[in-house]
Amino acid sequence: RDLAQEVGYLAHAEGGTLSFGASLFAVDSILPGVLPQLKQGRPGLRLNVEVSQWEILLQHLENEQIEFFIAYAGNLDQDARFEVTALNPRPASIYCRAGHPLLAQPKQKSHPTQVPLYPWAAVQMDKAIGQQLRALFAMPAATELPLAMSCDNQALLIENTLTSDTLLFTWQALVQKELQAGRIVDLGLCLQPALPSQVKQLSCAIVRLAGRTLSPVAQRMMALVLENEKTFLDGQSKAMKKANHG
Repeated sequence: RDLAQEVGYLAHAEGGTLSFGASLFAVDSILPGVLPQLKQGRPGLRLNVEVSQWEILLQHLENEQIEFFIAYAGNLDQDARFEVTALNPRPASIYCRAGHPLLAQPKQKSHPTQVPLYPWAAVQMDKAIGQQLRALFAMPAATELPLAMSCDNQALLIENTLTSDTLLFTWQALVQKELQAGRIVDLGLCLQPALPSQVKQLSCAIVRLAGRTLSPVAQRMMALVLENEKTFLDGQSKAMKKANHG
């Protein structure tokens, strides 16, 4: 009877069960507004959402515990076992508390080589990202990153940034409230020479097993994410046009 009911839910798009994974970045920047849309007209829908680091989500995808995940994808687009759909990058930067020593240089902006002189905080970094940061801040390849705090908890990352000289590497949405209140400052805007544009953004993707048929509700979920991505891109384009005219 349970199986018959489940098949009926799927066939009529009234319910079913969706198990998927998402990184903290995806939860904060990609998923807002998507789940309420997904649940409209589906009173019986059950959601199992696993929020974790992308390596763990990858293991659970391979074990078929989830249908897909939304997170950093590394080089998975080069692996034939997976189907990877890239999503629009989100603004990111280096952030510090208001009153940080690197901001107290009235005559000239701070140089990027000063960044490694202070402790860093971030959500867990991929090795490839670490290599890029060493090159960016003129650090020897074998040098250990000054990563003083690696954490997947937003509140702890922000608290640590506000109460110390730690530099926070993260996406803009995570610290938006603190930026607007003036408690946290975008240090990336205060460096000279400026950071490359590709450094000031973070990307993720939808990753699923190749050659597998997704459940109807999973297909709908992915469609909603892509629709929202188009809306986000349109908004970015309008903002850029407005800025250029200004």
